Amino acid sequence: MPRDAVAVALFLILCSMVTGFLGLGVIVDRLSRFGVKPINVALVGMAGFVIVQACLVAQWTEAAIPLWMLYELFGTTGILPYAVLPAYFTANFTGRVITGLNFLVFFAGGAEYTTIRA
Repeated sequence: MPRDAVAVALFLILCSMVTGFLGLGVIVDRLSRFGVKPINVALVGMAGFVIVQACLVAQWTEAAIPLWMLYELFGTTGILPYAVLPAYFTANFTGRVITGLNFLVFFAGGAEYTTIRA
């Protein structure tokens, strides 16, 4: 792939990520007006993220750039639990909830890295 094409692809992937972060707030706000809980939006987004990951792992190269764009778009939903989970606990436990979530994220990432390296 020529350098110009690589630059355009990376720019499109970046735009997809920015759109995900900015659009996610709007989507959660609008859907909450209809009674959809933010945690459900997060779960649907993360399910989409896993489906896109499966396509990437299967090396579906015919649609590589759109898949990476979707990867970044759905990947932004991973931030929602940080805002949603503390609402299910008392204020005394908010720090512990976030710490537990951080531990889970870093432990899962480390386990995935170790599995891939093996």
